[in-house]
Amino acid sequence: LVQGLDETTDLVPGRYEGGFKVWECSVDLCEHLARDPSGEGQGVSTGSSPPSSRPCLRGKRVLELGCGQGLPGILCLLLGASEVVFQDYNREVLTCVTRPCVQRNLLQQQQEEQQQKQEEEEEEREAAVRYISGDWAGCKALLGEGSFDLILTAETIYEPKSVPTLLDLLAWCLHPEKGVALVATKVYYFGVGGGVGPFEEAVREQGVFDLAHAARVDDGASNMREILKLTRKHKNNSS
Repeated sequence: LVQGLDETTDLVPGRYEGGFKVWECSVDLCEHLARDPSGEGQGVSTGSSPPSSRPCLRGKRVLELGCGQGLPGILCLLLGASEVVFQDYNREVLTCVTRPCVQRNLLQQQQEEQQQKQEEEEEEREAAVRYISGDWAGCKALLGEGSFDLILTAETIYEPKSVPTLLDLLAWCLHPEKGVALVATKVYYFGVGGGVGPFEEAVREQGVFDLAHAARVDDGASNMREILKLTRKHKNNSS
């Protein structure tokens, strides 16, 4: 589907950014959203707290960057988000993986709920789903300034040189007052140099966002992982 891609390849620089694979930080992000759908929780979660019984994102506009199979964005749809935009570098990923995953999950929910009620919700959700392919630098023209309440991204800060472009896009898209961005990441990406430390430094250099450590995952069997929460700095908070 993507030139230069084979079964042993997770990434092809400049061609493919790993969207056909379900990365573990995407699952972490889904579990975090199940506990705290709005991303507004305080403190650090270790992943042990139970999920909310009826989490709800009604009226929220959500953007998932580097979505791949789009699991966090799909969860937001099921939690009632009014719009979810799925962005991935590769059009092939959106066509062959993301869109079918969205459709299958919404259909499954339709079968589990009362038919008439779910049909009405399905019509709303179909109209509220968009798919955008391309790199982050070219996405601004397709995404409204300050238009998203919640922005999600997982396993996308492994390459330090791409982080300023990501932060620039977040600064453009995130709602200036109530917006929250959640970045799910490994603590360190061996061999490429990205991870929590370099990302924190880039956030400080940009000076637009406050950063908090929202959750951490340490299963004792793999690289430690975190979910980082970004909110806009208030004008009177220049630190």
